Amino acid sequence: MEISKQIQKPSNWQDFERLCMQIWGEIWECKDTIKRHGRNGQPQAGVDIYAIPKNQKHYLGIQCKGKDDYTHKQLTKNEIDEEIEKAKKFEPALQLLIFATTANSSVEIEKYIRLKNKENIKKGLFAITVKFWDDIVDLLEVNQYILNWYLGVSGCSDRYDFNLSFDGDESITINPIVVKKTIKYKHCTPIVKPKTRMQKIKSFLGFKVEDYYYPSMLNIFSMIDTHAGLSACSYSFCDVEFEIENTGNMVLEDIELYINIEKEACDALSLTDFAKYHNFDIEGYKSVASKTGIRKMGDNLYYSPINNKPLVQSAKDYFRVSFEPKVSATPTQFELKWDLKARNFSKTGVLIMKVEPIIEEKTEIRSVYSLDNTMPDEVSYEHKIEYVRPF
Repeated sequence: MEISKQIQKPSNWQDFERLCMQIWGEIWECKDTIKRHGRNGQPQAGVDIYAIPKNQKHYLGIQCKGKDDYTHKQLTKNEIDEEIEKAKKFEPALQLLIFATTANSSVEIEKYIRLKNKENIKKGLFAITVKFWDDIVDLLEVNQYILNWYLGVSGCSDRYDFNLSFDGDESITINPIVVKKTIKYKHCTPIVKPKTRMQKIKSFLGFKVEDYYYPSMLNIFSMIDTHAGLSACSYSFCDVEFEIENTGNMVLEDIELYINIEKEACDALSLTDFAKYHNFDIEGYKSVASKTGIRKMGDNLYYSPINNKPLVQSAKDYFRVSFEPKVSATPTQFELKWDLKARNFSKTGVLIMKVEPIIEEKTEIRSVYSLDNTMPDEVSYEHKIEYVRPF
């Protein structure tokens, strides 16, 4: 699809002037200083818009000529001559005069402009050039911001549009399971250990003999994880389904969607329904990625349709991502900023992910055998992890 066949010309000269101001304000890097010359009905000395481009010293001018496309009106030689004569009166003197017109390209008019340009330069006057509608469309094509602005003000904003959502909503609430772990320290009296006759003799002779028995020492092996062959299953992972939709009336092609997750908002994210199984490295597993086109890009996400398939009007697509948000005891939220880039169109937006944790309490008793080792209760929060066989 060629963009020049899709962008309609401005319906009035006021919109055309505004468009020219936007384009050349961007090209000349003088958006804050470019100005219209006077107002309608005032003598304008052949200049509708003027400015001094960034890092230059002289004024450049634009003469805007809107033409009726339906009657195939063209910029005429007489018009060109009249506006050049007027522009000679502009103060201070111009360095360049641009004829910007909604008329279609004309070889004859281009040749005439070249001759007038050579004639003016020979006289030490300003240079002259012309930009037809085809040229202006080319400028729009490389200035996406101005293109989007123009499509909006010209009533064409619905030609291209796109939306990313959670089944139509801009926010979603997830409920990770978080464990509130409390460690309590309990003072215990050690058990007096009965002595054998030999231990009594050693004690009498001054040798060191253990007098007490500490029950917890018998349970030392219970404190060692024995999870060989099992998978750590995190119940803090939450599956979230995204919906993409072409909400305009033009086909979207060459789609690339970038989703940036607020920094340090998540401990992990995965692209599969097996996300909660930590010991399985399947976050980029082909059978999942090939179905949806979603990929991980560092700590963020990237989506592109499989085989670069276009998204036709009203079409939808879906992909699923599992998020493991940062551990928190209280409700939080974070942003997912998305940036769509497609042929002739781009758009940005923000989704909100609200986190409302489900708190499960777990208490651990630790025995101490000296009052000096007793401590206040320790409270911490962590992801809920269980060791299971996933298959």
